Amino acid sequence: MKYLLNRLFIAASIFVVAACSNDDDFPVPQASTVDVEYSFSIDNEAFAPATVTFTNETRVAEGKTATFNWSFGDGTSSSEENPTHFYESPGSYTVTLTAVTEDDLDFVEKTVVIKDPDALLTRLFVIDAADLLIGEVNGGSFGIDGFGTGIEYDSDNELIYYTDAEVLGEGKLWRVNLDGSDAEIVAEGFEDPRDVALDLDNNKAYITDRGAGVHAVHEIDLSSGNSTVLYDNANDGLGELPVGIDFYDNNLYITCVEIDAESVWVGNTDGSGVTRIIDYNAGGYGYGIAVDKVNEKIYFDDTDTGNILMANLDGSGIQTVIATGNRVYGLVVDNTNGKLYYSERNSGSVFMINLDGSDKVTLSSDFNDPRGLFFIP
Repeated sequence: MKYLLNRLFIAASIFVVAACSNDDDFPVPQASTVDVEYSFSIDNEAFAPATVTFTNETRVAEGKTATFNWSFGDGTSSSEENPTHFYESPGSYTVTLTAVTEDDLDFVEKTVVIKDPDALLTRLFVIDAADLLIGEVNGGSFGIDGFGTGIEYDSDNELIYYTDAEVLGEGKLWRVNLDGSDAEIVAEGFEDPRDVALDLDNNKAYITDRGAGVHAVHEIDLSSGNSTVLYDNANDGLGELPVGIDFYDNNLYITCVEIDAESVWVGNTDGSGVTRIIDYNAGGYGYGIAVDKVNEKIYFDDTDTGNILMANLDGSGIQTVIATGNRVYGLVVDNTNGKLYYSERNSGSVFMINLDGSDKVTLSSDFNDPRGLFFIP
């Protein structure tokens, strides 16, 4: 019996080897002979009208030649190897470069953003956590100390406040002039501070803090720098992993992203209690949050479904405002102009829409990791 089994195993092995040796049945894929890539630069600080210079960085295998075709996203094209193209109007244009050799084809698409010089009616500032800077959309920038997520503006004193979570357990709240000068630490000793909100009438700041067992909202006296825990998870039932925060009418609106802690919480600034007003089933989970103080609405990020949502202050009446590409940390409402500004972290872009989600405009795609933002009318 053992002899018979051995004979059967050997026969089966020979069949498998013979079958696998047939190249017609299992052809070896041909190596690619072209790998398409390009870069570009835009004059006029990328404002319309603008000329874009394209640099072809395609690699072609030795002994092969390639022909090229550019589609500029506005109905025009070119077969030049390194073309320039003039865009008269602002917008987002999908530019495709296709390369063809005798036996291969490859292409790549990228988005060219030509900015509208008349679109932004305010000065808009963004904190970039990757490049460690605070930058003005359509303006300059200055470097900051540490990894920053939250940012707010004191218009009375022309001061910027931002969080610094560069070193876990040594988080800080900074204050700096609008031009980046005279930076000073307001408060420190936080675990992993995220967003910040200001109550200037009472000279207070509030920050969300998370990590290493800490899930809290801190209240900070802006004169003395003294900090106290207003709400935390262990003692007050605040959800875990708080991120976004905004202030309105003696209430703090907070996002939390831990599982079973999502999504929006509200707590009184007197410390009398914090409750969840929107759960995961209604609002998913997300990061940024902003209060529309005129229309008494909240706008908040739902990364789970890829949308910005809007609700009443009590969490009712949830509506979808606009679809997003990825995590939205920065949200701010401009009631004077009827606009909502927001940042998308992964795409590096900052957008402007009407409060109902219409008329989306790309303001910038120049950031690497945009988080919080504020505007000056």
